[in-house]
Amino acid sequence: MNNRAVLYARVSTEEQTKGYSLPTQLEACRRYALDKGYQVEREFTDAHTGTELDRPGLNELYQFVETTKVRYLIIYDIDRLSRAVSNQAIIEMEMAKSGISIEYVLGGYTDTPEGELMKIIKSGIAQYENRQRTERSRRGKLGKAKAGYVVCPAGRAPFGYDYVYEDHKGMFVVNEPQARVVRMIYSWLVDDGYSSYAIAKKLWEEGILSKGDYSDVVYKKFGRGEWSPSTVRRIISNTVYKGDWYYNKTRRRKINGKNVTSHVPEDEWIHVRVPTIIDEELWVQAQVCLARNRQRSKRNTKRQYLLRGMVFCPCGRRWTAIYKTHLKRAYYRCPSNEAEHWRKRCENNFSIRQEILEQAVWETVTDLLLHQDALKEEIARQREEASKETERKLKRVQAIDGVIAEIDRKLGVLLDELLTGSFSKAVINQRKSELMAQREDLVGESQRLQTEIKAGTITVEEEVELLEFAEEIRARLEAPTIEQKRRILELIDLRIEVLSREKIKLSGAITDVLFVNLSSAGNWQEK
Repeated sequence: MNNRAVLYARVSTEEQTKGYSLPTQLEACRRYALDKGYQVEREFTDAHTGTELDRPGLNELYQFVETTKVRYLIIYDIDRLSRAVSNQAIIEMEMAKSGISIEYVLGGYTDTPEGELMKIIKSGIAQYENRQRTERSRRGKLGKAKAGYVVCPAGRAPFGYDYVYEDHKGMFVVNEPQARVVRMIYSWLVDDGYSSYAIAKKLWEEGILSKGDYSDVVYKKFGRGEWSPSTVRRIISNTVYKGDWYYNKTRRRKINGKNVTSHVPEDEWIHVRVPTIIDEELWVQAQVCLARNRQRSKRNTKRQYLLRGMVFCPCGRRWTAIYKTHLKRAYYRCPSNEAEHWRKRCENNFSIRQEILEQAVWETVTDLLLHQDALKEEIARQREEASKETERKLKRVQAIDGVIAEIDRKLGVLLDELLTGSFSKAVINQRKSELMAQREDLVGESQRLQTEIKAGTITVEEEVELLEFAEEIRARLEAPTIEQKRRILELIDLRIEVLSREKIKLSGAITDVLFVNLSSAGNWQEK
């Protein structure tokens, strides 16, 4: 008898993973499995919202049960599976198609009409509470900002400030040691004429700690005491230091099943006065200096580099181009070993000659984009990848169709109960309203998936059109200018990652991953 089981636990955010919720959920699931005599094969966890189906841990669970015979999925409570009734029904249907029964530690839902009713009621309550909590939180934050208080997620105050929260009211308080650093940054820019690179270098030389060195909730990409020019520019351009902090600058909405962040019009921003670190006159002068430095930087670019801003080092930094006068040739290399030599040196201490890297990348892209055989191969590869994704989405559509059919059956049962008078009309109407809302969500999800399936498939007509277009472009680009080349690379959103001395990886709109070997390109590397 198959008594294999897998466990699944979920919290909503990464911050919650630091608490006790995940361990306690899993411990309760383990005890439940032990009492039932189940053999636990794997445990899966997520730090993701319960209103979405696409979660890393849940996707990993799906992949595991495709290759391993499992009979039971054990979850602590129904809202850990999903906070949306329709999503919960989809997951249960998909698991049922794989022969997997979902059991909850809390609830004890029996396979009876009463058990089914209790499950639906609790799922609906969880969904309702989630929406209510989200709306209350949004209104509360807006109200606090309008009342002149700071709303700071996870206490992430800008460098120079501490976030103080008392009596449900938040505010920024000047952190004087950090504030002195902010004033130095502005002084070095305005009074001494330093660039953001020079300021970052000076901060590093003087061993001054950044925000990421003080706080665990601020992401620190590089080593202790290391400053990046971009961090310096953000401090210089932030209005908070002259006492103006704004809330409601962005808004998150769900579009086609995905959370999208969009900018809010400036007239809808909520202005909050906070303690000043510098006066407004100095801040305005700093913006003038920052703009002037940008212009000078552009004018100082005496040579054209096709791949400027597109090449990335294994250490994570964006490669820059340098010209060696004594050799009369240019190279791409990691800036930490040249322009940003004050920072921790990168282990990839080599460079690639400009003409060799640019030629290799351009020839690879044009071969892929414009040559018929290569383009056909790429289309075939993308079709194969799309086919796998389509198969996964079709399974989900089938599961949705099954849930919709079950809802239609329940609506029919409700009609029978109304005719026989088994339940009051008010109860029947309430249940009908819940089922219809659930059905509407499911139909919308099915339509979205079907639209994605159609959009992700290259038709024969589209292939012919694409090949004809590539031939036309190839004829026009027999001798393209560097501006034309760069425009094409920008349009395909090209990203070049240096993997080693001998290999680079290309990715972007034209391909997911494409490796290019440079070892045959001659003496391209330089110590």
